[in-house]
Parts: sequence; C-alpha cells; structure tokens
Amino acid sequence: MDPALEPLVATLEGNPDANMRVQAAYDIGQAGVWEGVKYLKRALEKDGASLVKVAALISLHQLMGENVLEIAKECAENNSDRDVRFAAVEILGKLSSEEAVHILENLLMREKDHTVEEMIVLAIARKGMKTSKKHAIMLLKDPRSSPRIKERAVEYFINTGDKDGIPLIEELRNSSYPFLRLKALLYLALRRDKTAMSEIQQSLDEIQSDFVVYVKGQKFRGLEGVKKLLKLE
Repeated sequence: MDPALEPLVATLEGNPDANMRVQAAYDIGQAGVWEGVKYLKRALEKDGASLVKVAALISLHQLMGENVLEIAKECAENNSDRDVRFAAVEILGKLSSEEAVHILENLLMREKDHTVEEMIVLAIARKGMKTSKKHAIMLLKDPRSSPRIKERAVEYFINTGDKDGIPLIEELRNSSYPFLRLKALLYLALRRDKTAMSEIQQSLDEIQSDFVVYVKGQKFRGLEGVKKLLKLE
C-alpha cells in the first residue's frame, strides 16, 4: 500500500468514530492516489454510516473523474440511502457525457423521494440537452409537481432559451412562490417580454443572495447575477 494511504485506510476501516471515517474518506480523495479507489469502493459498499458513504462517493469522483459514471449510476438507481442517491445524482450532473443525462432522465420515472427528485430535475435543467425538453414540459404540466420541481423545470428553459416553454411558464408569472415567480419572469424577460422585464425591475430589491440560475454553464447569483444576465445597469 502507498505509505500516504496507510493511516487513512486504517482510520476509514477501523475507527469506530464515523466522523473520523468521513474525514479519512475525504483525505483519501485529496491524496490523489489511484490505489485509494478500492478502499473507497469498499467503504461505499460496507460502511454503515450514511455520511461515510457519501464522502467515499465524492472522493471516488475526485479520483476517477468521468470514469465514476457506472458507480454513480448504481448508487443513484439502487442505493436505499437517500443521501447517497442525492450525492450520486449531484455527481451525475457534473459529468460531461450524454449518458449521464440519459441516466438522470430515466431516474425521473423511478425516484420517489422529493429531495432527490428536485436534484435530478436541477441537474437535468443545467445540462440543457434537447432530449430533456419533453421531461421539463411534462413536469410543468403535471399538477403533482411541487413549486420547487417547477422552478427547476423553468430553469431548463432559461438555460436553453427554448421558446416552447412560453405557454406553460406564462401561467407561473404570478406564482406565490418567490423563486418560481422570479424564474418564470426571468425566462419571459429573456424572451423579450417587456411586462416581465418591468416586473423584475420593480422587484430587484426582493432578490435574495441565494437565488441562483445557470445559463449556458455560467452561474448567475443574487441581485447582481440577475442584473448581469438581463444587462441591467
């Protein structure tokens, strides 16, 4: 075993304190030694602590890069731990392959936990692939979709600029949910809707710092992000 890994693996596999095992898992990823992959895989499979599994998965992504796809897919589809599925979905959203997006699209049909489902939709939205449009439309039409799910579906149309979202997003411009309303108005303003642009300008003081939207891979945050995106002074 690589000497840099010995104490970390000993902690990961033998320390009764879950917090120490979590740190060891992260440190193995930081060490950048490929040999650490097998120990992280073992922790992901056998450790009983959710946080350790998540840390192992994140470090596997750090060490393996795009090659972590199959591991993330297995975790997202089959792991019984919600936190592990959430982390796996988040990682799939960061991978560049089209296959990762197709996996996420298929997960929409299976995932029952709303928190994980929201992350799936967000990851799909920020990828902005053409194949995802039908899923975004379906989510906007579905009366069972929560406001947060709809907000993330709207972000798909903000990201892509696709005009097919207009009829459905028009219905959301007066939503009582602030982030959903703002994203609906933002999409419409970017589609040259002057009334939406005016409403956003009148509401600039209400835009919170945790408001985030991605367009073509670029992140726009808070008031300054919205002003930059809409080219407002």
